[in-house]
Amino acid sequence: MQLNELLRYYRKNVLNISQQEMAKRLNISQSSISKYERDGTGIESSMLVRMMNAYQIPKPLFMQALFENSIDYETLSVREHKKSIFEEDFLFFEKLFNDYPNLKKELYHLAYMNKKDRDKHAKAITAMIKAHLSVT
Repeated sequence: MQLNELLRYYRKNVLNISQQEMAKRLNISQSSISKYERDGTGIESSMLVRMMNAYQIPKPLFMQALFENSIDYETLSVREHKKSIFEEDFLFFEKLFNDYPNLKKELYHLAYMNKKDRDKHAKAITAMIKAHLSVT
């Protein structure tokens, strides 16, 4: 498996996100993601580490694909990698909710709102988080 195939595989099968979402994570255009996943050429060296992290590809596997060594699909162990990503995310959110109990309450309330109110409330929470992140 070459780098472009590995990128596409991880985005679709491990992270289950769109090219648009990956483009947001990397702060690049969706067409750039499409190009990288299609042919894997023209990726600047400064982008490689960012891509490895955003796609959450283990470094040895990423390096193997980068240097065009053959990668067998069975070696990917996708189920185990998905599990480790989920566990890392869970620990992050567990800490976040412990640090900010009001955030946990607000998110919990979303489950009991009608769709219109839930969408409005979720947008407001997202805007507050973005504003907080831009200040810190």
